[in-house]
Amino acid sequence: MSGRGERVYHRRDSGRTITDEEIYTMVMLYQYQHRSIRDIAQRFAIDPVEARILIGKRISGSCCG
Repeated sequence: MSGRGERVYHRRDSGRTITDEEIYTMVMLYQYQHRSIRDIAQRFAIDPVEARILIGKRISGSCCG
């Protein structure tokens, strides 16, 4: 075991950890309401790159490349 865990993302406004429910909401906004990554990142107070990573992991899965 390498000792590395999955990265934890935090909101910029409150420092709170992004929850699974918030990630699920991001994916739903992106896939079904066709919101932009930038709009989603603003809504959840995270960096757009982080939003893209979180959404991409949930959409495509993060296993077995």
